[in-house]
Amino acid sequence: MSERTFAFQCKHCGALEPAAAAGENEVPHACHVCGHGVKFEVDASGTNVNKVYEPDNWLVLADASQEELAKLTELHDEIEVEKHTPLKRAGATASNEGTAIK
Repeated sequence: MSERTFAFQCKHCGALEPAAAAGENEVPHACHVCGHGVKFEVDASGTNVNKVYEPDNWLVLADASQEELAKLTELHDEIEVEKHTPLKRAGATASNEGTAIK
């Protein structure tokens, strides 16, 4: 993998992210440039703030059309596309995968 290898593009600002930016998730959360991909909402009581993930903010480059990839190379010279496979957390099993491990 080179420093010109990416897996995702932010649909808001066009920033590119490597696969490592998503870690154990399907896509990254917040863009490192503009912050899109995550928003914060105050609940009805006004005392709690909830983090809401917006996975639709990301173009998955491995799934992009030839036209989308052609637009990227116009803006970013030549890039390599990598496919992201979400990482498994240490100790995660099928029965506790969604459980926080302490």
